[in-house]
Amino acid sequence: MREWIQMILIGVCILCALIMMACMVMMQRARKLIATRKEINGSGEPCTFVLLSDIHIANMPIPVRQIAAAVKNVNPDFIVITGDLCNRLEETGRAAYFVENVAQSVQVPIFITFGNHENKIFEGKPDLRKAYIRELSLLSPRIKILEEEAVTYGNALIGGLNDVRTNAADVAALVSKWGKMAQENNLSFVLATHNADMLLRLESVPAELRPHITVCGHTHGGQIRTPFNLEFTLLKEDRLPKEGYIYGLHDYKGFPLYVTSGLGCSLLPIRFGSFAEIAIFHLS
Repeated sequence: MREWIQMILIGVCILCALIMMACMVMMQRARKLIATRKEINGSGEPCTFVLLSDIHIANMPIPVRQIAAAVKNVNPDFIVITGDLCNRLEETGRAAYFVENVAQSVQVPIFITFGNHENKIFEGKPDLRKAYIRELSLLSPRIKILEEEAVTYGNALIGGLNDVRTNAADVAALVSKWGKMAQENNLSFVLATHNADMLLRLESVPAELRPHITVCGHTHGGQIRTPFNLEFTLLKEDRLPKEGYIYGLHDYKGFPLYVTSGLGCSLLPIRFGSFAEIAIFHLS
């Protein structure tokens, strides 16, 4: 009996050691930052922009200065951030610190859309939401929060849509309107939103008015990548990830789509099968 108990204890110890080693490996992986570059067919003169997403500032193990330096190294024409800067109300100051550091690294516009986490923490708190937007906007005159709004900068038109879960706007009409503006002015059309499921509401947009690229995050690239896409098939409600639109460049029914793996993590600062990234797009 004692031998059996000893064998069981040894087995448990080995299992615990393996779990600890796996956690250490996944924590190290979450600290690795990659830069992904994509060439996109645009319109008019070429331009370059950087996409950041899913900061989750309390669960982002990569130093803010490292990210700012990586963005500076690109020297983009503008930056897009597609939401989930923070998860809780008390983290908004740290989120602002992140945006401020990125803004100081390069003197270019930063366009921000909100994700499901911002919408959750400000649900029923419109005054606090306005205060947060004001706080971010006051960091730099180059910072702009896009909520169902499009702006023109250089050779690009950047449209921002709020997260699909709480967005009650006629987004197809808005995107069609922006697409027409881009077409008439020979501009590259960049659509920014947090969740790729927004495209399910844009299928009526005429082909000639669709964005040259839609950029989003939300999935973390499958932060802990599971076999057969089980994380999204069994545990998530989002439709496009269930169909395999989890990470990278895709074409969804005529919409060029890029889903970034983002920078931060959900629940724990660990990754398996994915890396934190800044995504770089050259529109030509």
